[in-house]
Formats: sequence, C-alpha cells, structure tokens
Amino acid sequence: ILARRLVLPIITIPLLLGWGRVVGGEIGWFDDDFGTALRTLLEIALFLGFLWWSAKSIARHAAAAEEANEALRISEDRFARFMRSLPGLAWIKDLDGRYVFANESAQRAFQRGSDELYGYTDAEFLPAETAAEFMTNDLLALAEPSGLQTIETLRHEDGALHSAIVSKFPIPGRNGRGAFVGG
Repeated sequence: ILARRLVLPIITIPLLLGWGRVVGGEIGWFDDDFGTALRTLLEIALFLGFLWWSAKSIARHAAAAEEANEALRISEDRFARFMRSLPGLAWIKDLDGRYVFANESAQRAFQRGSDELYGYTDAEFLPAETAAEFMTNDLLALAEPSGLQTIETLRHEDGALHSAIVSKFPIPGRNGRGAFVGG
C-alpha cells in the first residue's frame, strides 16, 4: 500500500521542484544557490509530510489488525470453553477428511488425543467399514447446505458398539462453499 501510495510523490516532487527552481531562476525570483536551498527545504518538508501521513495510516491499520486479533482470540476462547463443556462428541474435518478439531468427548470416543487425531483421517485409525461409512456421510453432508442427520456406529473404549444420531453439516469457507465438515 505504501509503495503504491508513495511512488508517484517520490517521482513527481523532485521533478516539479527542480522545474520550479529552474523557472524561478530564469525569471529572476532567486539565484541558483537560494533556489537549490529552497528546493531542498521544500523536498524535506513534503517528504516529512508524506512520511507522517504514512505513519498515521500504518498506525490505523495496526490498530485495526490488533482489534481484529483480539476479537478472534475472544471468539476462539469462547468456542474452546463451549466445546470443553459440551458432553456430546463434536469435531471438524477438512475437505480431505483430516480432523482439525475434536472436543474431549470425541477424543475419548475415538481413543485418541488431539496429537493422534488432528491431521489424520478416519481410515487411519478406524476399521475400514466404519471409516468408509463416516467418509460417505461426510461427503453427503457437504453436498447439502443444511447437512444431514444419520445414525452411525462406533466401538467405544468400553468395547461395546454404540449407535448415535449424528448431525453432520458443511462449514463454509471464504467462497461460501463448504470448506470443512462439522459433526
């Protein structure tokens, strides 16, 4: 932004002031020494003005970025507290089926900590049939704006098969289309 904003003044100010010095000298307003000194002082003053203006602009952008970062931190903290308090399983996967988030209940059910879950797909730690069912439902959920509700079965840490009603839904990205699937 600064380069685009300053390139024109950096080129035009010396040219205009140099032209003004030559014209002023030719019509007798001042001699060469005074014209050179005046041009130098005007260049310094104008460039200091542009520097001050740029610094104010950077400060405004920095303040806005800091506000946005603080709002993001508060939102992420609120999300994390909510997810810790949620007794049900909750997770988010990217479009390749890799886990990017799972609450503590989901980590217990999958018998994996976040370091053993994040970045991995269902196929890497679940039985093939279970993984295929989960991935099929993920794709169906991504295809529907409102997602889907289905019944999925998972063997929990107690060894028993547990069936649950699962809601899966697309989480839109910047382009408005599903960038993640949540459940």
